[in-house]
Amino acid sequence: MSVPAIRPEGPTSEWKEILPRPERLAKTLCAFGNSAGGDLWIGVADDGRVVGLNGQDGLRAGFQAAADLVQPTPRWRWERLRIDGKVIIRVHIERLRDGVATVLAKDGAPGHVYLREGSSNRRASARTVRDLNAGHKVKVGPKERELLRLLSQGNPQSLGQIAKALRMGERRARRLLVPLLRAGLLHDREGNRYALTARGAQRL
Repeated sequence: MSVPAIRPEGPTSEWKEILPRPERLAKTLCAFGNSAGGDLWIGVADDGRVVGLNGQDGLRAGFQAAADLVQPTPRWRWERLRIDGKVIIRVHIERLRDGVATVLAKDGAPGHVYLREGSSNRRASARTVRDLNAGHKVKVGPKERELLRLLSQGNPQSLGQIAKALRMGERRARRLLVPLLRAGLLHDREGNRYALTARGAQRL
């Protein structure tokens, strides 16, 4: 059985040396579910070193406690891996196909919504939550999906970079961008550099 490569931390990958408390871990689970999904690596230090886990008792129960705090709960898969003789855990978290994941408050009422931004979890504004729930309809054909996949890789892209990657002129690339921007699937960052939003990640 081949061991999957540990991806750098980013929109779809996070490293943890130990399992965080359920309240904190729930934010990561929520953010991955509302964005493009991702992998949580437990037993990997902040500098990327595989430190492994000395004990694994209660780890899965601890993750389940975090998952119980997120509604609806994204689907997840638990894997025990051995790398260089050290045991680590990879939890693959799927993006939600329908609905918006929320971290429940202490009284069990709906709490806050989190999104993945770079290698961090960001609390969504009320306006963003409304946009996520509204689910504006926009046609996502093969070229639109190719563009969304391109931007899901992390770094914002300029119009020229997008046109080159999609093998088309800048005028056609601009026509492709406009409806996706208006629908909230993309946003303009850092001066005409385009990035994927959480809603855009849900359409991949």
